[in-house]
Amino acid sequence: RRFLYPPWPLTCLLALLSAIALCAVFYHGWEDHPLATGSYILSFYTLTVLLLRLPALVRRGKRLLHSRPLSHRYLTDAAFKTQVSLWLSLGINLLFAGTNLVSGLIERSPWFYTLAGYYGILCVLRLTLIHYVNYQDRKTSLRISRRCAAVLLLVNLFLAGTVLMILNQGRGYNYPGFLIYAAALHAFYSTTSAARSLVLTRRGDHIIMLTTSAVKLTSALVSMLALETAMLAQFGTYMPETTHRIFIASTGGGISAIIIALAGYLIFRATRDLQDV
Repeated sequence: RRFLYPPWPLTCLLALLSAIALCAVFYHGWEDHPLATGSYILSFYTLTVLLLRLPALVRRGKRLLHSRPLSHRYLTDAAFKTQVSLWLSLGINLLFAGTNLVSGLIERSPWFYTLAGYYGILCVLRLTLIHYVNYQDRKTSLRISRRCAAVLLLVNLFLAGTVLMILNQGRGYNYPGFLIYAAALHAFYSTTSAARSLVLTRRGDHIIMLTTSAVKLTSALVSMLALETAMLAQFGTYMPETTHRIFIASTGGGISAIIIALAGYLIFRATRDLQDV
């Protein structure tokens, strides 16, 4: 037990030594050196120790968060959590919309105008949802949800335009250096989180939160398409151009079908529930 659960100072020291050893091995090209074997063993042991301590760290972190009023409300109040998420997403979308609009004005490129339009529509959607997330009138909420679903179909048109420009003009996303790994982490986390949120809100009666989850999933899926184009550009240089086009067209078509299905479901559900109100 002492071998698997060493004291915290020793655990931190092991993590630091493992990082230094691995950096030295890969930086100097010592993969065949005996030092490499020792660094791999040390890293495996350190990772095992950290994973065994992870559940206790998570429990301690939860207790700490629940002891603070604001973080406790964020974890327990679904409407407040949705509102915070919408404000953060709105800020990011505003930044992207403004950046792409300025780039479009400077370079006079339809690519940047299309991206600016896409992020601008997401800003309008999120502003609307922020305003109505705590609204108590169910009839108004259902109507707002149906309008947002109709706007999602407009988002789908911008997505189709983006895919066509990627296929016909060779445009795409580019993440320099190691930034592509951060983009991949963000894309996978956003998609998983949005899908989970959609499943949880689908069974509830809060139609605005369900609509918010649908918008989040739409944005996350588009970020997956952006990641795919960046990955193909950076790691698919030896792949035929035809294969690139097939991958991008298939992904874009699949995402478009999902967005249409989400919008159709929201419109159907809102229209059905309005008849009962």
